[in-house]
Amino acid sequence: MFGKENPSVVDSEVAVSGPGGVRQVCWGLAAEVPVSLCYNGVAHVVMMVSPSDLEDFATGFSLSERILKSANDIESLDVREVDRGTLIDMRVSEAANARVASRRRNLPGQASCGICGVIELEAALPNLPKIDARPTASLMAVKKAVASLREHQPLNVQARSLHGAAFANPSGTIMLAREDIGRHNALDKLIGAAAREDISLEEGFALLSSRCSVELVQKVVIAGIPLMVTVSAPTTLAAELAEEAGLTLFCMAKDSSVAIITDPHSIYSRQKTEVNL
Repeated sequence: MFGKENPSVVDSEVAVSGPGGVRQVCWGLAAEVPVSLCYNGVAHVVMMVSPSDLEDFATGFSLSERILKSANDIESLDVREVDRGTLIDMRVSEAANARVASRRRNLPGQASCGICGVIELEAALPNLPKIDARPTASLMAVKKAVASLREHQPLNVQARSLHGAAFANPSGTIMLAREDIGRHNALDKLIGAAAREDISLEEGFALLSSRCSVELVQKVVIAGIPLMVTVSAPTTLAAELAEEAGLTLFCMAKDSSVAIITDPHSIYSRQKTEVNL
């Protein structure tokens, strides 16, 4: 039996084998749907996404891809269900529409990789801007945000398979959070939600419940967020790109401490390099 309490989590009765034998339990499964993003009626890319906060996703993806300069470039946004998926048609400004062609992709995107479908190597590693803002959060503020992240992941509590992306203010209070099966999708939703709600991302930090990959660094830098914290360690390329762009990067160590990966402004080198959580 299947039923929906939230479009991103489907309740399913499954058989579980344990010490007491086999029993039927209600198990939350994460929903995954193909979402086609269109600009001015022309299909651009298909991404596999959790079907919640899709307006935020479309906005954030477009900003991360630098198709949009701001959310004001969207003149209208229409989300509608189609056979076996969802279609999002954005009517964008003439300037934004011109940028679509230079970023055209010809393969479906995947939830596991934010740069699937990119045709040329140069497009996978575009030049990133330098981050102007400097992080102002203390290590204790990071500790506070990490400790409260689970409270902002209600879908993952049900399904245990969704990533979370949150934005915390300098004091460590989480102001905004989004979830998705794809870590980059969750971040796009967060960036889109902030843009649609006119929340500045220059003061505070991003917190991701995943490893730090290249596409996460790219999206955070383009959004202008000065500090990113991830649950797992970055790749070498992600750390290199973060350093070059002036992004301060933390991750959680095995002993539940904070590891400082990059500190381009030498803010945290004068403090303890890790703090127990």
